[in-house]
Amino acid sequence: MNTPTPIGKKSYKEYEKELKEHKLSKVEKIELNLVGDLKKKTDVVSKIMTATNKEWKKAEELSSSTYLDLTDVYDEWRSLETKAKTFTSKVKAVEKLNQNVNSAQDELHRQLTDLINIITEATSVTKELGINVNDMSGMSEAKDIRAMSIKILDTVRQDGLRSRTMQDMEGKLKAILG
Repeated sequence: MNTPTPIGKKSYKEYEKELKEHKLSKVEKIELNLVGDLKKKTDVVSKIMTATNKEWKKAEELSSSTYLDLTDVYDEWRSLETKAKTFTSKVKAVEKLNQNVNSAQDELHRQLTDLINIITEATSVTKELGINVNDMSGMSEAKDIRAMSIKILDTVRQDGLRSRTMQDMEGKLKAILG
């Protein structure tokens, strides 16, 4: 196979013979240059690989820590949501009880007014008759009930302020929770 090659008049065998005669000296130089380039590139890639791995490990640690923080925040949020729902239901129960108290308070006020009028009338009649009002049957109990009723009405009025404050707090809570 001594046909000419596309790069010249020599055949492949002739090129092969020349290379053997020169003992591949040029090829060895090329190989030596490649070895140096290979060593340099391996060192560069190794350094970059080490730095990349180090940064990746830092990112993984921070990511794990951040995930744990997120889990804690989520758990706290769920707990606060539960507490807010419980608070809201308690406020609604207080509102319902306050409505009942308001109705009872109105009725107590009407009945107390009637009782005070009767005590006043009885005091006037017994005075005209010259009888001691406290000797009248049921008068002592009526005066005690009157005093307790007045005290209860005062207490309910004062607690009503607290109930309104709770309603304000519920409004603020609803605004926070959206």
